[in-house]
Amino acid sequence: MKNNMNKSKKIKNRQFIIIVSFMIVLALFSSCNRIDEPVNESSYDYTIPEAANAYAIEKETEIETIAPTEEHKPYMPYTMRPAREVYIGESQFMTRVNYIYNHIDDFKESKIIVEGMYGLYYSWDETFVAHLVYRNGPGDYGDDKFIGFYLEEGYEESLSAELHLNDWIRVKGTPYMKEHTDSDGEMENYMFLKVESIEVLPTRDRRAEMVND
Repeated sequence: MKNNMNKSKKIKNRQFIIIVSFMIVLALFSSCNRIDEPVNESSYDYTIPEAANAYAIEKETEIETIAPTEEHKPYMPYTMRPAREVYIGESQFMTRVNYIYNHIDDFKESKIIVEGMYGLYYSWDETFVAHLVYRNGPGDYGDDKFIGFYLEEGYEESLSAELHLNDWIRVKGTPYMKEHTDSDGEMENYMFLKVESIEVLPTRDRRAEMVND
C-alpha cells in the first residue's frame, strides 16, 4: 500500500513539473514575439519634432523632450521670412542665397542687398555669359565653387563708379529667374538681380571672399 502511495506522489510530481515547464516555455515564446513586434508609433498621443529626431540620431541619445531645445536648433529646417529689404552679408551667405533660389516667388517683392566680388561668368559652352556678384564656395565645381547673383543686362546704368573684376561691391536689386538652354539642350535656371544700385566699396570694407555656410 505504501509503495502505491509513493508511486502516485511521483506521478503527480512529474505532472506538476511538466505543467510548470510548459508554462515557462510558453511565457518565453510569448515574450520573444512581443520583442519582435514592430512598434506602432501611431498609438502614441504625441509626435517628436523632426529636429529633435535628427539631434538624437547624431548624438546617439534618447529624446528627453518633444519640444526642440537650444541644442536642437542646428538641426531644424532653415527658413527666411520675406521682407522689404533682405541683407546678405557674412552670416549664412550660402544658406541665404540658396534659400532665396528655392523660394524665389516669396521674395519677388523684396529688395536684396548683397556684398561680394564682381565677376564675369561664362558657361561651359560659352552660350551664356553674365556679370555677377559672388563669393567663393568650398567646392570645386558648379554651385559649390561659387555662389551669388547674376546681374541683369544694363546694370551699368546703376553704377556709382567704374567696375573692375574682383572689386568688392554692394548690389541692391529684386531677384528673378532666367532660363537658358545650353548647346546640349539642357535647360537651367539662373537667379538674377534686377539691379537698383551698385556701389564699389573701399578695400577696408572687404569681407570674407570664401564662405562655408
